[in-house]
Amino acid sequence: MDFALSDEQEALAGAERAWLAKNDPIAARRPGIDDGPARTTAAGVRHLAESGLIGLLTQDAGGTQVDLAVLVEEHGRAASPLPVAELALATRLLEQLDHPAYEAAESGAELVVPGLTSLENPALHAQIDGTRLRLRGTTAPVTGLIDAHSVLLVAATDSGAEVGAVVPVDAVSIRILESLDVTRSGRSPTCTSTSTKVRGRHCSTAPSPSYTTHCRRSAPWMHSARPPASSR
Repeated sequence: MDFALSDEQEALAGAERAWLAKNDPIAARRPGIDDGPARTTAAGVRHLAESGLIGLLTQDAGGTQVDLAVLVEEHGRAASPLPVAELALATRLLEQLDHPAYEAAESGAELVVPGLTSLENPALHAQIDGTRLRLRGTTAPVTGLIDAHSVLLVAATDSGAEVGAVVPVDAVSIRILESLDVTRSGRSPTCTSTSTKVRGRHCSTAPSPSYTTHCRRSAPWMHSARPPASSR
């Protein structure tokens, strides 16, 4: 089995290495290293979006997990705070779900990062009570959550059905994690009572003043919640 990178992957790595050398994350981080956690910059997100790297794993782009690993390696080598893998993985899942947040996520207008479960917190719990969906649980640490607009959560119901939920970060409790890595930030979101109505096959409701919900009732269940433009 050949584990060597292809010419295209070498070129991808070289192009990203060149951009990181020109936009040195370490030099940008050094002046404010004592001022708080590393942040995702607008210029960095714009680069990922315009280069098509946020949508790398989408069907149109046709990228692979190896391509993504090549990018992550370059960003890790340069101590970049950009959540490259998180944005790409969340965008791919949103595409698979035919999710309303997909286009905004792919373009970088809406930063969506995935909140995964851990061995300590094996699953988020979803309760579907008539027309209402409630999520409870805590995820593993989420890179890039500090500057994200929403977090993509996957939960399971008692019957084993899966729920994909895009929830605004201001709708969950967030615990800041201490780390010796000053180039990245870690946050662990907790859903204690995130709820929304699920009505018919398609719906558009406003369960709270802070965000609007769009959902599509299918298998697996899908739910999203995004802040309205007026509140951003």
